Amino acid sequence: MKKFVVNHLISVKNLVKSQMLKWEKQKVGGWGNWGNITAKLLSFRQVVNAAVLLLFSLFLTNLSVSFATETPLGWFSFPIHWNDTTSGTATDISFLNEKPAGKNGRIIVKRDKFIESETGKTIRFIGINMGGDVAFPKKEDGEKFAAHLAKAGVNVIRFHNLDGENPVKTLIDTKQPDTQHFNEEHLDRFFYFISECKKNGIYSNINLRVMRSLVPGDGVPEWKNQPYPLKKINRFSPRWIELQKKWAKDLLTRKNPYTGMTLAEDPAVLVVELDNENSILENGTEFYTQIPEFYQEELRVLWNQWLKNRYKTDDMLAAAWKPASLSMETLLNKNSEWNLERHGTEIKLIRSNISGVMPDIEVEVGKGGSQDWHVQVQLLGLTLENGEDYTLSFKIRSSVPNNSRLGVQWQIDNWRSNGLTAYYKTDNQWHNYTFSFIARDTIKDKTRIAFFVGGKSNNKIEIADVKMVKGNPNAGLQPEESLETQNIPLPQSGGKLRLHDLLQFMVDLDKAFAQTMRDYLKNEIKVQSLIIDSQIDYGGVSGMNRESDMDFVDAHAYWEHPDFIGVPWDFSMGNWRIGNSSQLRAMARTKHTCLQLLGERRIDGKPFSVSEYDCPFPSDFATEMMPFLTVIASLQDWDALYTFCAGPYGSYGSSDVISGSFDNTNHPGKFGFFPAAALAYRTGAFSPLPNIITLKLPQKPWNSFFRIQPVWEQTLGRYPDILNERSTVSPIYLDETTSPQIQLTTDSKKTQPSVTVRNIFGLSFLLGNSPTCVVLSGPFGGGSIGVGPLNLNFDEFEGNFGAVMLNSLDGIEIENSERILLTIGGRFENSKMVWNVERNCTGINPGEPPVIGTSLHGRIEIKTSGTRKVYALDATGTRKHNIVSEWKEGILSFFILPEYQTLYYEIVR
Repeated sequence: MKKFVVNHLISVKNLVKSQMLKWEKQKVGGWGNWGNITAKLLSFRQVVNAAVLLLFSLFLTNLSVSFATETPLGWFSFPIHWNDTTSGTATDISFLNEKPAGKNGRIIVKRDKFIESETGKTIRFIGINMGGDVAFPKKEDGEKFAAHLAKAGVNVIRFHNLDGENPVKTLIDTKQPDTQHFNEEHLDRFFYFISECKKNGIYSNINLRVMRSLVPGDGVPEWKNQPYPLKKINRFSPRWIELQKKWAKDLLTRKNPYTGMTLAEDPAVLVVELDNENSILENGTEFYTQIPEFYQEELRVLWNQWLKNRYKTDDMLAAAWKPASLSMETLLNKNSEWNLERHGTEIKLIRSNISGVMPDIEVEVGKGGSQDWHVQVQLLGLTLENGEDYTLSFKIRSSVPNNSRLGVQWQIDNWRSNGLTAYYKTDNQWHNYTFSFIARDTIKDKTRIAFFVGGKSNNKIEIADVKMVKGNPNAGLQPEESLETQNIPLPQSGGKLRLHDLLQFMVDLDKAFAQTMRDYLKNEIKVQSLIIDSQIDYGGVSGMNRESDMDFVDAHAYWEHPDFIGVPWDFSMGNWRIGNSSQLRAMARTKHTCLQLLGERRIDGKPFSVSEYDCPFPSDFATEMMPFLTVIASLQDWDALYTFCAGPYGSYGSSDVISGSFDNTNHPGKFGFFPAAALAYRTGAFSPLPNIITLKLPQKPWNSFFRIQPVWEQTLGRYPDILNERSTVSPIYLDETTSPQIQLTTDSKKTQPSVTVRNIFGLSFLLGNSPTCVVLSGPFGGGSIGVGPLNLNFDEFEGNFGAVMLNSLDGIEIENSERILLTIGGRFENSKMVWNVERNCTGINPGEPPVIGTSLHGRIEIKTSGTRKVYALDATGTRKHNIVSEWKEGILSFFILPEYQTLYYEIVR
């Protein structure tokens, strides 16, 4: 009891101290007023009343104080347990789910919306990804977890990575010599879990291929070292396509004994996704140089067949590929310059020359890196023209033999390729290399040639006679090449006309896979759900062509995904970094964010889904994730949202700790906001923006640029303003121009919602106000701020950054609502978690149970039509504290105390 009283006295002291600071701020203007934002300072009388209320609450509330767990001062323990199915609480949003899923008919598409076929009602989806063993839990665990997710407002699950190699995390029976047999126990659990989700009104998104790699037992060549391009093989190799069809048939036409239906016919299956994050064109046309010769030959045969169908004769092909003359003038001149770049490595300049027409340089790499890009030798300051042929030549030698790489790319963040990534070998002999390419995504004076030389230590590298010219010496059909003999190689160079054909061949091949698989699913095995191929941004702008016949458009985005310094996906100490910054702060400062990037990918006339989204742990700003995502998705009128992903639960691990970067369900700063976010998003609390900005592209846009982002920037002259205009890309190409265009329209039926991200005296806030929901996120600790009917006045806390959502639970405007949910939180992390000095990695100690959050202490003011009762809730939403409140002149006010130890508050008439 002594500790309890002391904490209350400290709270009083901190409030008074905070108030004195605010009075000092007032002398220099404080935060001032802006629009709906009001900066309010407590009077001396209010401070005294606050102190009295704090002490009086000792006797009026039944506070539970735990002395068993040592929680740091200023923090509280708040795990959200996976088996919480307590119904009827303020955090129970399951009433939004029609049960069972599919009750109102199959989900269909009408123009750009998901529609219940029997009611005609529009439906939005919000959910989470579940992959590996968490997707087929023990049956008793699945029953509780499905109900737990529904309670939080989840109405869709994306079943992801069901086909990996880990024997405990896959539907594949890894004891067999092939990948064509199911682990029957896992499949039975999977079917049972799907049936439980269906009972709770949760739809399913089935991913057919994520990680599956064929093995010799499947009738394919053995390939032990499987680099990333392996994913692309499944999109053109006949055997791979054949076995993907078999997998789809075996999985989707097997009757689920717990629903009495196959997945192909079950209306609770929302969508079947063919191929996660994959496109033949994801890394350009050069990928085939990195795959085994067997698959190179398969691709070459398809290439010759494509050319034969297109041109018929050698004469027609020769005429189509007739080259322009090669320029003799190098683009490297006195405006170019050498630059050395290193990342935790060592490089020393011995000599360099840029004065001549063919620059040279000699360097010594002392300490190399685990990645070749950790040491770079660069030539800066080039200007290239989009869509034109260029040829780069040079000679090189190294004291240590090495497999090397170079790129022609932006010399500004994010170092986008300008059309060439080339691989070559070096040793102690001079080697001459020539590479031709087509320039794309160029910016004047901002192109560089980057030689990546960091793969080896104690290596001396000499580069000489570097020359870049316009044109291509090997363009045109060569004398030995013929359509009749089918001996035309896959070109790494050969002129823009030949390379344009190679690009078009791969665009067509990529789409052919999507069409073949879709036709098989629809026509052969009678899949009735919606179908998409992959994420639209995979393959760049060619993804629009590939997905044009799919039912909707899908994309992924991560705010500050971990950056791996060495081995990919190795989370050991020092091998990864995060940005650890606020996305809303970046947007307020007009920086490009991942939410804007998503908006640039939506196709006009199709529903838009974001099936992977996260602000990976650890982050000091994770509480902004769900409020920010759902507000932007509402303004942009997106149709489905999935966070990535569900963490351990039940027999698979503890829900008292955040298990890793992508554990959402055990992160109170993320999943704790799900009820509020789901309620706001699914009920349309924030209406779509009336202004629409549409990007129109020329025919075959992939010939001019690869990614859509720079097209927006260069055509519009800025990033799309996703707070004030809906952004879409037209699926109809322009006929008479090679330049993109912007079209502005207004939907007169829509009104402008009250949402903004603003800097206020150097502090960035998300402020959203609608009749049934208020959203506020930012550094509100140690200050006073308000939006709409809500005002906050809070003491400082760890980080001072947090998020607030105020939701009407009865659908009545907040001022008159008889039941309101207040969700408010700051920073969350694991107990005993240790950051590095830069606070961008926790590899030193990722922490242990329980998960803890920063204690909040401050005053809440809400405009209401009369008095209300206020309760602090526990993690299940059950009332645990009766909070003293005051209603005066239309304002309900009460204090949030550290002892309440919660995210949730219920306000009732």
